[in-house]
Amino acid sequence: PYEFIDLLNVCMRYYELTNGNFDPTGQPIWNLYNSHFLESQPDPAGPPVEEIHAIADSVAFRDVDIGTKHITLTKPGMAITLNGVAQGYITDRIVQILRDAGIQNVLVDIGETGSLGTHPEGRPWRVGIIDPYDTEKLMYETEIRNEAIATSGGYGMQFDARGEFHHIFDPHTGHCSNRYLSMTVLAPSATTADALSTSLSIMPE
Repeated sequence: PYEFIDLLNVCMRYYELTNGNFDPTGQPIWNLYNSHFLESQPDPAGPPVEEIHAIADSVAFRDVDIGTKHITLTKPGMAITLNGVAQGYITDRIVQILRDAGIQNVLVDIGETGSLGTHPEGRPWRVGIIDPYDTEKLMYETEIRNEAIATSGGYGMQFDARGEFHHIFDPHTGHCSNRYLSMTVLAPSATTADALSTSLSIMPE
């Protein structure tokens, strides 16, 4: 329970830092799109605009009451997803456990990537960035040492064959964000990299 509350407080920090572009209460948006595209003959234009507008009031992380021993969703229909930060948070926890155990050189990759020290050959760890046009290929490689890296892209979970509708939503509008195909962040922690790669996928330069 402590770690869950701690993570939600971390989420609130990034919610405020990004002016609400990082919003874990976006789960109702995902539910709406998922239900729509699971229909036998879904409208290829996506869910009706009025349905998107109807759930807008339930997407507001500022309205979640986070106490020391409780969490309260204060509006009907609210729901939380930690998909945009949990992998990074868990990666950091694993890195810390290994560091505490005396391990000095390790790469942890559970979807987001964190590193300690160097590769056994003495060089930095090399991490590949997936090509969003062809997910079987890499478009770029970078090096990390005692830092973390995370990438967000709509190609990771698509609702339609064209890829126009995917899991990266703008919490302010309820629509899928197609501003960028891929967003990668290097940061001191995987939590930071994960949360920012998600929110920066929505924000203008």
